Amino acid sequence: MVPCFDEPDFKANWTVTIIHPDGTTALSNGKEIGKVRETSSPWITSTFEETPKMSTYLLAVAVGEFKFVEGYTKGNVRFRIWSRPAALSMTSHALNTGIACLDFYDHHYGIKYPLSKQDMLALPDFEAGAMENWGLITYRETQLLYDANIYSAGAKFAVSSTVSHELAHQ
Repeated sequence: MVPCFDEPDFKANWTVTIIHPDGTTALSNGKEIGKVRETSSPWITSTFEETPKMSTYLLAVAVGEFKFVEGYTKGNVRFRIWSRPAALSMTSHALNTGIACLDFYDHHYGIKYPLSKQDMLALPDFEAGAMENWGLITYRETQLLYDANIYSAGAKFAVSSTVSHELAHQ
């Protein structure tokens, strides 16, 4: 993708542009600020707002057939949970927990969340349990999705714990 020093001490602002197939969604750390499709082209060019200075390991890009649920924090931060369309019905617990966590951290620490959005993405095949990419946290599906008709109370607690942990990194 880009040449860089993969050293947390070195920080940079990132302006991301992703060229992806029509019919897919592109995600990154910043809020999408533009989407252009050339006439008769099967490709879309999505651009994202510049990030604050951050370590290179926090950069994230994702492209896929994703759908989302959305809410807002008390501080008006747009909060979305992204997943495969078939898993969208299992995202409400993560959305409610995530919004409550950002509101709590804002109030408890007195530090406003610095980004205009927070996305969390459930991935079916993700080796790590989760990764705290700034503005686009990625999760293994089992760490973000919950359905009371399928999963135990312990699974609900595990989702809450993982979401609160990853948001604490933000």
